[in-house]
Amino acid sequence: MGCDTSSWRRWSEWLASDPKMLMTFFILANFFNFVDRGIIPGASSEFNAFIKNSAELNNTDSVDTWLGLLQSMFIVGYSIAACIFGNMVHTHPPFLLVGIGLSVWCASAVLAGLSEPTGSYTLLAGARMLSGVGEASFQVVSSPYIQDNSGAHTGFWLGLFYTAIPFGTAVGYGYAAVMATSPFGWPGAFFLEAIVMTPLALFCFLLPRDVHSKSKDGLLLDTLALDDGMVEEGDDHDRDAYRGVSEDGSDMYDANDSLHKPRSSTASSIHPSITEEIMQCLRRPLFVSNALGYAAYGGGIIGFSTFGPAFAMGLGYYAQETSASMVFGGVMAVAGLVGTPIGGAVTDKVLARFKAQGRTAAEAATSLACIINIIGTAIVLATVFAKPLWLFMGSLGIGEMVGEYTAIPSYSILFHLIPS
Repeated sequence: MGCDTSSWRRWSEWLASDPKMLMTFFILANFFNFVDRGIIPGASSEFNAFIKNSAELNNTDSVDTWLGLLQSMFIVGYSIAACIFGNMVHTHPPFLLVGIGLSVWCASAVLAGLSEPTGSYTLLAGARMLSGVGEASFQVVSSPYIQDNSGAHTGFWLGLFYTAIPFGTAVGYGYAAVMATSPFGWPGAFFLEAIVMTPLALFCFLLPRDVHSKSKDGLLLDTLALDDGMVEEGDDHDRDAYRGVSEDGSDMYDANDSLHKPRSSTASSIHPSITEEIMQCLRRPLFVSNALGYAAYGGGIIGFSTFGPAFAMGLGYYAQETSASMVFGGVMAVAGLVGTPIGGAVTDKVLARFKAQGRTAAEAATSLACIINIIGTAIVLATVFAKPLWLFMGSLGIGEMVGEYTAIPSYSILFHLIPS
């Protein structure tokens, strides 16, 4: 028994020994997360029919409204849970939280599939909210881990990670369109993805509980939001430890890490509340403006991705949903595969150049994001005047490709503005 325990421990530590293996795991899981997000827009006609015939909304005339609400329910669950999980990583092993979250995600996919035979829109809406809850635990851990373990190639690895967003969504369009016309219907799409994601959820439970606390140089990792008011007055030692200052006045943290590296056990024993962390973010105007800007960008992308195939059909470009979903998804996939990695590479070079000039990473990322957003917006606006199919899809694809550039610099801004 002791030998088995020892072997299991060695195998578990081997799984966690190579950051590239874990970063690859994050990329794969992120891909399936966004395949899930593409199911509803990829089979919108079938979901519209389901909504119209559901027990709660029988013969409703506001089908598109209720279809959009399904996507909004996901965002509600995600937004609330992200704040909770983001705070829990201070006191719980992050990969354990990821495992729990992905397990919840799998359960939500099963519930979504069961909504069709039960004819319940409420069950489907609740399942989509639960899916957001499950994904939140994954997202709050994945990006900071990649940021801390990818070294000088942060932009490249984050580029690969965020490529899964448009590529996974695009695959989801086609996947949903094909499954919806199969004997399994769209419920089968949810059941199958739950089966595929289950091994990835189990993988997280195989990792050592302290995998999050070991960096390449062996120092402990922890994420602390720092606030002068969080430590009681009169305890200078705790205040200094909490602020990242050792007794000799030196810095206890690597300011370049999203998951900071304390050299004192005292620092890792003090954790901020959710309210304190939110206030820390709200005190940073650049953080707030970047978050609002990216929220607007994300809202536009989600709205367009939800109704994109339907728009293409409504404009008369396609008569069948399968064709519209396949082509629209293909354009999104190519745009993401090209735009996101290039954006990561460009971000690496720009950050290195600004650093050599003595300027901050946040300043570099902000300048880059603003320029790219202006260019991308101008190109996407051209689709309003595009009549031929090739011009419409071409403008959309190029605009989307340029828009995907913004993901890496935008997240870089947030990472470098985390209180340190």
